[in-house]
Amino acid sequence: MHRCEQIREEWRHKWADEQRGGEAKLEKEEAQNEKKKEEGKEETTPMLKHIVGQMRDRDLLFSLGFRCTAGSILTVPPKKEELIAAFEQKFKPNVVGCVLTVGARAWTKHAQRSSEEWWGSVEGSEKEKNERALSCIERVLAKAEWMNIHELPHEQPVLEVRMKEGYGARWYIDTPITFRGFLEPQMEGGHEKRWRH
Repeated sequence: MHRCEQIREEWRHKWADEQRGGEAKLEKEEAQNEKKKEEGKEETTPMLKHIVGQMRDRDLLFSLGFRCTAGSILTVPPKKEELIAAFEQKFKPNVVGCVLTVGARAWTKHAQRSSEEWWGSVEGSEKEKNERALSCIERVLAKAEWMNIHELPHEQPVLEVRMKEGYGARWYIDTPITFRGFLEPQMEGGHEKRWRH
């Protein structure tokens, strides 16, 4: 029997067993799950746990939208909240009055590289720059079409996220997660041109 057919057959048996267990049991579980959902502690359904449990790491990452290349690291990706928190770390935490984030600092460097002002224009207070930079990173994360966890030289594991247009961002995913910077679209001679386009 093909593996997919075997899994489907297991699902059918599990579903039939649950039906035989009675509606009261299912209603009780649904009520418990609804309560946990309201409390923000929603649990994964047994069927979903089973499906995920049968997947290889590479397949699981692929189902989450990640691409696996020869240099990919098969590991659990950070949560979006962790990425945003790293992005919003203070650029100069020891300087009194400095509110610029590491993400906004990186954004001010990249905003000047695109002749089309893809990143937007750099102006305003540090607070306004933080807000514009946060808007950019949220756009990159929301519209990501390519994600990969791989190693940079010196075995530094990173999460790289890119949009269809090639713009993106990168984080070191060691502990602690650290925002590394924004990414420009791939281009021939990019380093020599300082990624200006």
